[in-house]
Amino acid sequence: MSEIDLAIRHATELLHQHCELYRKEIVCEPGAWNRRAKELAENLSWLIFCREQRLPWSPKTLPPKYPPPPPALRR
Repeated sequence: MSEIDLAIRHATELLHQHCELYRKEIVCEPGAWNRRAKELAENLSWLIFCREQRLPWSPKTLPPKYPPPPPALRR
């Protein structure tokens, strides 16, 4: 099993655990519960997307938009 599959499994477990707390936490903090549920669902969706697209785990840094000026033009 690949690392992304393990991460998906872990994210799914976290989301299920959070949903089990629904009856306890929804009464006192519905906004906080909903925000966390949305965050967990988005993380799971992103992991599934990465697996389907075979994207690298860490995003690569983008090159600078404009190259730095040559040393002769620097002050």
